[in-house]
Amino acid sequence: IRQEGKEEGLKEGELLKAKENTLMLFKSKYPQEDILMLENLTLSQYNEIFKALIENKDLQIIKEMIK
Repeated sequence: IRQEGKEEGLKEGELLKAKENTLMLFKSKYPQEDILMLENLTLSQYNEIFKALIENKDLQIIKEMIK
C-alpha cells in the first residue's frame, strides 16, 4: 500500500509540474486569454499543449487540443 501511495504521489507531482509549466508559458504568450480552459487536463494534454506553445502553434490549434 505504501508503494502505491508513493507512486500516486509522484504521478500527481508530475501532473502539477506539467500544469504549472504550461500555465506559465501560456500566460507569457497569451496574457489576455482566460486560463480556465487549461484546468483539469490530463498529463498528456498538458505535455501536448506545452510542446505546441514552444513550437509557436496558433492559439486556435491549442484550443482544439483541449476539446
